[in-house]
Amino acid sequence: MKSTARLLNLYGCLYGVAIAAVLAASGLGVASAMVYPAAWLLAPLALAPLGLLALGMARRVRELRRYAHVPGPKPSFFLGNLRSLLLHEHGARDRALVELHQAHGPVVKVHMAWGSTPFVSLSSAPKELGHRDMDSNRVADRTVLSQSLMGLQKGERHTAHRQQLSPHFAPKAVLQGTSRLEEVSALYLQAWTSGQTRHGSLKADLHHWSADSLGSFLCGREWEQRTDLSEYLAAIGELEEAISFRAFHPLFVRWLFPVRAARARAAYRHLFDHLKSALERRLQRRAQPGREDEAPRDVLDTLARLTDLAPTGGKTRWSHEECVEELISLVAGGTDAMSYTLAQALTLLSRSPDVQDEARARVLQDPGDLIVRNILHETMRLFPAVPFSSKISKVRSIAVEGITIPARTNVMWMKTAVGLNEAIFADTRRFKPSRFAAGGGKRPAETITRAMPFGAGARHCIGRHLAEDLCARFLSAVLREFDLVPVDDVVVSFSATVSVTPSSVPVRLVPRRPSGCAVVTETHEPALADALQMAGPGR
Repeated sequence: MKSTARLLNLYGCLYGVAIAAVLAASGLGVASAMVYPAAWLLAPLALAPLGLLALGMARRVRELRRYAHVPGPKPSFFLGNLRSLLLHEHGARDRALVELHQAHGPVVKVHMAWGSTPFVSLSSAPKELGHRDMDSNRVADRTVLSQSLMGLQKGERHTAHRQQLSPHFAPKAVLQGTSRLEEVSALYLQAWTSGQTRHGSLKADLHHWSADSLGSFLCGREWEQRTDLSEYLAAIGELEEAISFRAFHPLFVRWLFPVRAARARAAYRHLFDHLKSALERRLQRRAQPGREDEAPRDVLDTLARLTDLAPTGGKTRWSHEECVEELISLVAGGTDAMSYTLAQALTLLSRSPDVQDEARARVLQDPGDLIVRNILHETMRLFPAVPFSSKISKVRSIAVEGITIPARTNVMWMKTAVGLNEAIFADTRRFKPSRFAAGGGKRPAETITRAMPFGAGARHCIGRHLAEDLCARFLSAVLREFDLVPVDDVVVSFSATVSVTPSSVPVRLVPRRPSGCAVVTETHEPALADALQMAGPGR
């Protein structure tokens, strides 16, 4: 909490110094005009900043009155609700938001610091969020990945980018692409069966598996199967940190925190260079005589073709920067999310032996059984990898729970709170994958789409089918080869930026073949009931 207090004190001092400077400059200008009549022109110039300050304060007062009818903690004039939002530090805002919903109900206002657009957080995901007028809150990542799907404003360019990339993420294309990645998963399964890990812990292995699988799907042979991707994964985490921090703080934080900005630039450059080299290798291979048709029809191939495309026939050539930023946005959006979902699925299964045994039996009988996808959906309900998303409309207001949310509001659905909403899901604290099976739940309408984990509308996650297929295949293989046993000796901690990151995976993998050894992680999580109450992010 000390770092939170220092941050808020820093903001408060900054606002105070800025206002004092404006008042001092205006007073000095007026005094000079009174002492030196020849300098009378200084008076209007000196009073102009004072007028702008007054206008800004009036707008802030109007904003606070505009949202006075929305429940939530009382905001301070300059810092808004930042103190409540940072209750558990920057990396646990999801936990703070869940507590705000518990205190104030399903709709909670969260005023940001002066100069930022206010948020309203929801514990439900109404259909209005998918309306064409609603666009994602791009305040943060426009400064990081401005030329990618993640950063483009909704419009013609955004539509063109999705149209070019979407065919690679359709279910049939995903099925064909992921079937070629079995060798990536086999490397980890073989290591675990022999009693080893490839990167020092189960958590690290899942993280590397996610990066390798996603990179291989996107880039094919041009993806470098490096022994250690620690620096690459750290760069993804640093970029997510920058996006997350800027989303909830005023724009001036880029200048107020130069070290953070420098780390974000270094992370971006590392990822850019890593993926640009893959694009250049593909372009070189395509340039070889007779080799163009041999190139695989993957995402990287489409991007390579777009860099060569002449601006004719209604199509536009993409720059290298656009192509590489698309790759960065895809790996940043999927790598941590997939590894976290698998980590939590393994943890939940290890603490639910009946569900684990049923899932294994069905997978052994039918590798395509939907129970594994139901397990993943139930994991996403309880522990969403991206705990909150937001959308904004400049012209459209929406009504939720009888409360009108004005236009020009960042409307955020808090996915952890949505998953625990008794009005949407029955018996919310129970790990029950069968709720998503046909006729399996008390409420036939129970479906993971009601929690909107992948978004909706033109901004829905383009890689949804890919992430589900990769995770389902790998989880099925793990269930076939191992018994999942919980480890109970140390508490796992979580950090939430764009995606949630656990400190470890508290599961022991016991090979089902007699010759195997067990893989034991070095830490654990509390019992499932306690995990849902305390240890999991947002609980």
